Amino acid sequence: MAAEDGAVVVPQDRAVPLAEDSLLHQDREAFARRRLDEGGLLSDYYPLTGEGLDEYLASKSAT
Repeated sequence: MAAEDGAVVVPQDRAVPLAEDSLLHQDREAFARRRLDEGGLLSDYYPLTGEGLDEYLASKSAT
């Protein structure tokens, strides 16, 4: 995996779990950005814990 700021090399057996974790992180970040754009408080969504995390999980179970 490579980006503008460098490359990362991971063992082959960790590639799939790492990709899954990355997609989950990306999804949580998108949720937090949407909520902030809607007027949510930064402290409620960064880091995504507590009630913000509960809200995220509820939104996922609703879909």
